[in-house]
Amino acid sequence: MSFNQSNIAVTVRRIGVSEAAMLTALMRRAFEDAFAHNTDAEDLKAHIDTNFNVTRQQAELKHV
Repeated sequence: MSFNQSNIAVTVRRIGVSEAAMLTALMRRAFEDAFAHNTDAEDLKAHIDTNFNVTRQQAELKHV
């Protein structure tokens, strides 16, 4: 699936376990961008480190 609006092209596709690091980086950035303005920095880091890490994403991708 593709989406293109205002010169921003987005493609949605399935990824494999080998792409877990890329997915993790995207998820960490998106979560931080969304919640950093109203969340304690230490709490935010703890949540991101616990929930958005490569090991966890690899495990979840194995079940897709």
